[in-house]
Amino acid sequence: MDSRDEINRQEYANPSNWHYVLYASRRDSRIVVPKRKGLRGYTVNFAKPLGIMIHVFIIAVLTAAGGVRVLQVYRHVGAPKYTGLLPS
Repeated sequence: MDSRDEINRQEYANPSNWHYVLYASRRDSRIVVPKRKGLRGYTVNFAKPLGIMIHVFIIAVLTAAGGVRVLQVYRHVGAPKYTGLLPS
């Protein structure tokens, strides 16, 4: 077995590298790792610069998609009308 695989396995098993569902280990060579047992999917290794960039990119895409959707709703329905401070 490769020593790099063994280091990755040890780092993944180390609870101090997990912060709730976030994973950060400088010694682990992987950028994307599976989530902990019981959770589905993958997470990025936040100790790697590329992992942080992937996370920021995903948030930017989701934020932009949400902003486009808001603009579509405003264009279709119109902006909410200001009627005063208190509802009547």
